Amino acid sequence: GVFTSRVLPPEAAEKAKLKEKLDISSQAVCFIGSEYDPNYEAAQLILEGAETLPRYQFVILGVVGERLKREKVSHSPNVRITGFLKEDEKTDYLRACDLALNPMLSGSGTNIKMFDFMAAGLPIAATDIGARGIENTNGRVYQLCGHDAADISEAVDGLLQNPERLAFLGMGGRREAELRYSWETISRHLGETVKREYLRKKNRSSLCFI
Repeated sequence: GVFTSRVLPPEAAEKAKLKEKLDISSQAVCFIGSEYDPNYEAAQLILEGAETLPRYQFVILGVVGERLKREKVSHSPNVRITGFLKEDEKTDYLRACDLALNPMLSGSGTNIKMFDFMAAGLPIAATDIGARGIENTNGRVYQLCGHDAADISEAVDGLLQNPERLAFLGMGGRREAELRYSWETISRHLGETVKREYLRKKNRSSLCFI
């Protein structure tokens, strides 16, 4: 889940201010990941795709960047690798960027980063592995892309040149986050369930002693 009340999609003026604050001068694409082999694999794929799209800024957020730096992985000038970020710093980048990428090629389970992207109102391009476990009815939450650098580049360029599609995905993802993945909702329902089960078992135990 994600705290949707803490991560809000920015208005156009807010996004412009955040871009200026973070020294982002073009349309920007982001990825976020921990130092986990599948994230490292996806980050390398993004670096390869970024070379063919110099007019866009690519930002790799999170500790996965520490490994890229440590292993001295080369990248084109339009790539920024932040390394570890505080929560508010991460949120600023999510709200400043124009598109999120999640080109995972391996791993298991649902990628929590997808909920961060959705909460921030970021349109998303993801592989089927990166999007696993998240419903995409009518293609309103994310756009699927292929598994190689050329597919990534094609998806990024196509989306960033299509404002209507970007807006559609951004709004759809945010709405889905609020409805299905918001901790504010999940926690309330979980609390109600636990309380109900507790009372049911308590009443059953009381009956046994009557």
